[in-house]
Amino acid sequence: MAHSDLAPATAPDKPRPKGRSLLATKELGILLVLVAMVGFISVFNPGFLTIDSLSNVGQRAAWYGIMALGIVYLLSMGEIDLSIGAIYAVCINLSAILMVELSLDPWIAVIAGIITGLLLGAFNGVLANLLRIPAIIVTLGTLSLYRGMALIISGGRFVYGIPRE
Repeated sequence: MAHSDLAPATAPDKPRPKGRSLLATKELGILLVLVAMVGFISVFNPGFLTIDSLSNVGQRAAWYGIMALGIVYLLSMGEIDLSIGAIYAVCINLSAILMVELSLDPWIAVIAGIITGLLLGAFNGVLANLLRIPAIIVTLGTLSLYRGMALIISGGRFVYGIPRE
């Protein structure tokens, strides 16, 4: 073997300085912008940082956080679910109808909505795996199906009279 066949030696990569981690650059910058925005808004709207306001934001964010957990699981596998919003609409409308029109206990209605969401999501997964169709195609199709289901369940109208507690 000739010396010209050997690859030239390269210097090892320099280790990153411990003071400049990823947390110190991107995430810290985002956190600082968030703190600045909250401070700016609270100066012009004194009711922004009240307990009622923060409680309302927390309650609203919880629903999106629950949906995000399912999406993170799919994204970690390289898949995506386009029908999650429609599944949410089916579940929330079903729970509301069960509470208002059938006078079911709210806990039972919510559990029925959760089980419905699990079944609809499992249906997407079964279709994608059994038929070997990419999840984006399956969920694009079931998006329309689930939107129609939500429309049928609600009758195309808002559901009023949901218990507060």
